[in-house]
Amino acid sequence: MGKLKDMFEQDIQNVFFNEDEFSGEHRLDDFIVNVIEDDEGLICKYSAEFQAMASGSHLLYVPKKELEGTKYANPVVNMAIIYDGGLYTVNEVKDVEGIWLLFLEKNS
Repeated sequence: MGKLKDMFEQDIQNVFFNEDEFSGEHRLDDFIVNVIEDDEGLICKYSAEFQAMASGSHLLYVPKKELEGTKYANPVVNMAIIYDGGLYTVNEVKDVEGIWLLFLEKNS
């Protein structure tokens, strides 16, 4: 039996980021990544009359492995990201057990 951390990493890829379950393919610049968009979580966190949703912002969960070797491997606040063809700014970043949590704010 593998280490608990190894089993958790397998679950991240095979369960949470399984395209038949929760995630979908999205474009970051010129490459495709497997992402979970949680815009309802965005509403709960930033519920000031759904202002964040109205602006086209997104709350994303991205496996860190998906971003290895790219300029997004270590995202930081205020970083510009092209997501599905739109320009966004990283407003918040969290590293949660091998997953990047990114709050992207749509640039006007």
